[in-house]
Amino acid sequence: MSGVFSPMASHGVDDQATVGTEFDDAMSALVDQGAGRPGERTAVRERMIELGLPFAVRLARHYQGRGESFEDLVQVATVGLIKAVDGYDPQRGPFSHYAGPTVRGELKKHFRDRGWSVRVPRRLQELKVEMSKADQALTNRLGRSPTVTDLAGYLDVDEEQVIEGLDLTHAYQPVSLDAPVSSQEDATDLGNLLGERDPAMESMDDRVTLATLLPHLPEREQRILHMRFSGNMTQSQIAAEIGISQMHVSRLLAQTLAWLREAMSEDAEPVWPGVAPAHVDDGPTALHLEVQRLPGGTVLVVVAGEVDHDTAPALRTTLCETAIADRPRRVRADLAAVPVMDAAGVGALVAGYRAVQRTGAEFRLERPRRPVVEVLVQAGLGPVFRLAHASAQRAVALNAAQTTLPR
Repeated sequence: MSGVFSPMASHGVDDQATVGTEFDDAMSALVDQGAGRPGERTAVRERMIELGLPFAVRLARHYQGRGESFEDLVQVATVGLIKAVDGYDPQRGPFSHYAGPTVRGELKKHFRDRGWSVRVPRRLQELKVEMSKADQALTNRLGRSPTVTDLAGYLDVDEEQVIEGLDLTHAYQPVSLDAPVSSQEDATDLGNLLGERDPAMESMDDRVTLATLLPHLPEREQRILHMRFSGNMTQSQIAAEIGISQMHVSRLLAQTLAWLREAMSEDAEPVWPGVAPAHVDDGPTALHLEVQRLPGGTVLVVVAGEVDHDTAPALRTTLCETAIADRPRRVRADLAAVPVMDAAGVGALVAGYRAVQRTGAEFRLERPRRPVVEVLVQAGLGPVFRLAHASAQRAVALNAAQTTLPR
């Protein structure tokens, strides 16, 4: 057998001598030898691998200069050679005709799966290969570097796809952060010019959402949040500042934070916890109470229905709990939908007025009907609730006329 196929053959042997009739004949002879002597198959397999190493090295040399070391390419080509040795059938033709595509396929697979620093889709990898071929062909044809439009027309693809393929150059072999930005000796490294990661940017969306929700909180809750998280005050200090117990501060903080978390995680704004609308009964004169917390520390209590001995306790409870729990700046009781109010209802308003006054807030009635105004004026509460002067005068005149007319 020729010395070219010695097991100790150097990788630098003449490439042309490793491929040809003698090489294929030698490989076929070794296959026949292994088939005739089953006990020598392992030794024959090793001999075939050693014999084909120069062939694998030759193929690996074609893929130099693509960002991978030549030693790594030789190892990949050797893996392809081993696969070719294990799967070779002499009846299908010369060994080189079978081993060549097998080794080249292994090398291409290596570049496809491991050669890219950033993993990109297969279609873009194939597009990059086609663009390289098109660039060479168009450069020879046009006598200049092709433009994006030239490449798109040659490959019959969109210009956006060509631009996307051009960007893959940085994905295959990125620039080192330690690389200088210019050829000057004192040039700074690229990494020194890159901005650092700003943790505040990650919470930007949450902070913007929070800023839109805070005005919907009652003023007391806004103040507590500010003192706790901006002023770094303890719950005991907050309680002493506001004038409530430390346990009450803890409950308000937990309630406020739970509402904010729910409001930030859902599309619709949740209902602020507090006094729910009350339904005293289901009759036509049922009393309905709705508490609306408005920006600026205002609480609006909308009252609808008759306020009498049976329904007045619900109004009293709502007004007092609103004053104690919310600590608002002002409480407005809308009585536009109250047709009738008796002495029990007047007592409920007085109790709510006193509860609000004790917190230093303002209590005001809005849009009371004439029968309600008359009852309040007769009870001497016109000035207390700042009822309209004309309405009060009419009520007093009507009351005087009713008491002086003969029966």
